[in-house]
Amino acid sequence: MVRTGLKQKAYSQIRHQIVSGAFKPGGVLSESELVELVGVSRTPVREALAWLEQEGLVRIIPKRGVAVKSLSVQEINAVFEMRTILEPYVIRTYADRILRDQLLSTWHAMELAYTAFDASEQYRLDAQLHRLIYESASNPYINRIMEQAVVENTRIRALMGTIPSRLKDSYEEHRSVVEAILAGRYEDAAAAMEAHLRIAHQLALQKLL
Repeated sequence: MVRTGLKQKAYSQIRHQIVSGAFKPGGVLSESELVELVGVSRTPVREALAWLEQEGLVRIIPKRGVAVKSLSVQEINAVFEMRTILEPYVIRTYADRILRDQLLSTWHAMELAYTAFDASEQYRLDAQLHRLIYESASNPYINRIMEQAVVENTRIRALMGTIPSRLKDSYEEHRSVVEAILAGRYEDAAAAMEAHLRIAHQLALQKLL
């Protein structure tokens, strides 16, 4: 039980550093550095790294260390291609299952974050809103793929930094999606989601590459 707890601690801390962008894509980390960072022995760190390798966030290089998954043009294109296919599909097919009270609660919180100029909270709620939508499918395969996409999107956003004008535009794009869902105009909501993702894709390429 103790070892499991230490593995979870190592996994959570290393994963956070990767997702937040603190560990840069393509960077190589030594096992000893990670042991010092997390404050546990090598065994739970190795177990956590094996877990993270299964998730596709790192690549273990024998005798060298651990390479953080890169964010290449191909990788960014693949993430957004998959999201642009799946998320509008989920809205068209399952939007009637989205719990309205949760949708409204998340949206109202996003409105507050936007008016308070709280970028980190707006980003967190952005991910929560997308998660609420795709989880409505109750499809474990869609959920698994989309959860990985949300992680990759968070890494992309961390590298881009905060763009004030994008916060406003993204807020309005999400408003179009939410209002269309609440009105039962699912085709309009799907089209608004597709437009939002295409804009985000273009900006990610422009900013990072």
